[in-house]
Order: sequence, then C-alpha cells, then structure tokens
Amino acid sequence: MGSMLHAQEKPYIFDSYSVNDGLSQSTVFDITQDDQGFLWIATRDGINRFDGYTFNEYRYKPSSQLRAGEGKGELVPRGSNGNRAVINRFDLKGYKGYSFYRDSHHQLLLAHNNGISIYDKYRNNFRNVLIDTSNVNPQERDNNIKFKILGEDVATRSLWVWRPMKGLYVLDDSTYATRRIIMYPPQFQRMGIIPAALLKDGNSIWMNGDEGELLALDIKTLRLHTYCLPGVGKNPIMRNLNADSLLIVSEGHITLFNKRKNKFSDLNYDYKNEWGEAFTPNVMEIDHEGNAWIGGTDGILIYSIARNEIIRHIVSFNTFETRSFNLVSYLYRDGSDNMWVGTDGDGMKKYSPHKKVFNLYRSPYISHNMVHSVYKHDDGKLYVGLVRDGLNIYGEGGAFSGAYQ
Repeated sequence: MGSMLHAQEKPYIFDSYSVNDGLSQSTVFDITQDDQGFLWIATRDGINRFDGYTFNEYRYKPSSQLRAGEGKGELVPRGSNGNRAVINRFDLKGYKGYSFYRDSHHQLLLAHNNGISIYDKYRNNFRNVLIDTSNVNPQERDNNIKFKILGEDVATRSLWVWRPMKGLYVLDDSTYATRRIIMYPPQFQRMGIIPAALLKDGNSIWMNGDEGELLALDIKTLRLHTYCLPGVGKNPIMRNLNADSLLIVSEGHITLFNKRKNKFSDLNYDYKNEWGEAFTPNVMEIDHEGNAWIGGTDGILIYSIARNEIIRHIVSFNTFETRSFNLVSYLYRDGSDNMWVGTDGDGMKKYSPHKKVFNLYRSPYISHNMVHSVYKHDDGKLYVGLVRDGLNIYGEGGAFSGAYQ
C-alpha cells in the first residue's frame, strides 16, 4: 500500500437520502447549490431541487404536450414518511447526461443530451438556450455525457462547452449562439484518443491524452502543449488546486503537478474491494480542511495534500455495515462545509463536519445507563463510575478496556 492510514478519533457519520425521502431516483450524477441555498441533484430520472426538507422534481416527458395553464407542477405523495414533492411534468428538454454549471451572472445552467438549458427562478422552469439532438456516432448516442460546461472567459464574454465525442464549443455567454467549434487534433483521430477528463484553467484547457500524457490547450492561440506524467492513466480525474498546482488521480496513482515549474510528484496506492477489484476514481472534491476526497468504485479515499498521503478509506456510509453499498458517482461541498456524496444506486449521503456527534460507549458489565461520575485521564483513557456497576475504563475511540466492581 502506497501510504499509511491514520486512526482518527472523529467518526465519519453520514445522513442518508433515498427515494423514500423524496429523491426521484437512487443514482446521482451531479450536485450543486444555487445562490438561494437550494441544493440541485441530477439523477437518472430527472432533476431534483432540495430545500432541506422537500424534493421538487423536474422531468422529461416527450409524449406530453404543454397546454396553457398546465405544466407548472402538482403535489404528489412520495415515500412512507409523508414527504411531498412537486413534479414539473413538462420542463426538461433532455432525458440524460445532466450536469450543472453556475455562471458569473449567478444563473444555473443545465447541460443534457439535447443541449443546454437555463433555469428561470422566477418562473421555476428551464428553457433551452442550445438545442442539438443529433449524435456524432452511435457511441455518443449511448454515452451518458454529451455536453459539459467547462467554464467562462469573462474578457471575451464566452462560455466553453465540452462535447467529448467531438471537441469544444465556444458560445456567447448572453445569447448562447455558437461562435466556433474546435475539433480535436488530427492525431487524436489517428490514435483513437477520446479525452476522459477536461479542465478549464484560465487561458488553458487541460486534458488527458495517451497514457502518461497531459495536454494543455491555449484558448488564445489554440496551441497544444504536451507534458509527460507517467502516473496519468486512461480515465483520470483532475482538479485545479491553485494558480500553481493541479491534482490528478488515476487508478493506482495520485499526481501533484506544478504547472509553473513543470514538476510533479507521484503517490502510488493500492486499494481493492472484497472481490479483489482495484479502486477506480470517479470524482474529487476538497473538504473544509484542505483534504481531497476521492470517490470511486469502493467508497472514498481521503488524501492529505499537505502530507501527500491517504489518511482514510471510507467503505461504509452507515453504522451497521462494515462495507455498505459504496459506488460513489459524485461529491460536492456546500456553503456550510457539508460534504454531499452521490452514489450510483444508493441515493445521496451527507457528512456534516460541524455536527456534534455523541459516541456510544458499550461494556458487557453495564446493566443500566445510570452514570455517577466521568473522568478523562491525560493518557486518553475515560473512566466511568456507574451506580452499582463499579468502574468501567475505555480507551481512545471508545474501545472498552476493563472494569472494576
């Protein structure tokens, strides 16, 4: 194993949200928060808006025709707990490949398989700003992602959109008219390369090429620069840390790349699930302590950027299973530092780092819950005096270590 896991006193306890709580579907592809504080969740069956209590749903229904006065949504019962959700029946123009983007005008954009839509918070609906129902090839038709918004160029008032099977679209950020389409370099077609990850970083767009390659496209000159990074695999994930650093995670490798100095460090890791399958990264987010949460096929790896080591491997999102359903498809940190975990098939989880949590101390010698006194020694041990049941001693983390009657 490439790094040591360090025991942490604070447990990672997650709240769970499923279809029983009003979530429209249990597979989550994207999560974001708008300027009003609503949480938006993209699922395999439409979009959900969550206010902390109720899920509102926005769906695609091609067979329905919108009539005057209809389509604004209706209340329907959802789940056994009595929650209710608003279903907007005639709203979404795409039926898969949902991903969100919040622009510099505080607008919420939604990319999908039929183009791009924008959310009107006053009318509470989505309207199309880019329509493209064609497919480059059968592979694009079958893929989950067709369009993904990378970012903006404020100076030129342009919006950069990635179409994985074709290249890059440059749109006007107010009219959303297509200004230009930048195709992949000819060598990509010759070698059969389709980038798995793109990242807009100022005037550069970073992407993976062949294995061991990182490419940077200058959006001003359209020149392509190639960097040799042996740790970059076939399907990496990338995140910009600051003006100098880029974090790249592939299967078995965590690479820190200094963009200014053209230097990198590579950390090997080796984690396998109960069937012996290697951990494959899907998504990455930075928590409130500056650690990178790496979600993948076997839970979450928490990587300390400062120490360049993996400090935790979370494989269960509940307290009653050693290994729960843990295929992580998305991670998002909201404005209150809560970490939201989207799974592929088990709904959504929430870790609240500032939430006060009580540890449960168990002992085979306790016959009741009447505590007379509690004392914590400098060595970390906790001494609990009980009415009629003597003295119980607990080690760090709440482990029972002894009793005196």
